[in-house]
Amino acid sequence: MMLNVDLEKNKLLRVNGPASIRVEKGKVKVLGTTFSEGERFVINRYRSYVIKGLEDKSRLEISLGDGGGIEEPAPGEEVVDVWETNINEILTKCKSTYQKCTIMIIGPVESGKSSLTAFISNMALEYGLKPVIIDADIGQADIGPPGFISAAVPDKKILWLRDLSAEIL
Repeated sequence: MMLNVDLEKNKLLRVNGPASIRVEKGKVKVLGTTFSEGERFVINRYRSYVIKGLEDKSRLEISLGDGGGIEEPAPGEEVVDVWETNINEILTKCKSTYQKCTIMIIGPVESGKSSLTAFISNMALEYGLKPVIIDADIGQADIGPPGFISAAVPDKKILWLRDLSAEIL
């Protein structure tokens, strides 16, 4: 199913994959990274991301696969603004002190650890920092094979840690 969706500035839209999205007009933010006019991104099956409008009227062309969907989150339901505020504060401090910073994310299964990690990595890149992601969750490995602690050094925006290749095991 193909849809065209207008998204006002600071409005949120949750898209459940599988979905392919093209920014036809304006700019949007997904997991801490900006997508501009003409750019595309994919939301894989069983993944769900919030898209935030960054301009007065952004237009998205959304192609939904079987099982994909779109919904407007209820006020206060999504945490992207809280994440952005807190991560901005941390990364500003890291950049201004010229020190290596370590951020550790822990939590239960399916609590958003991987999404928050991608969010931080994307924002770090926008700050001109060099993120390194260590995936130490051997039972739920995203970067390396199951049973391994692995690491990757992202050099571009990511929406899913599984898009990275392990550089160290």
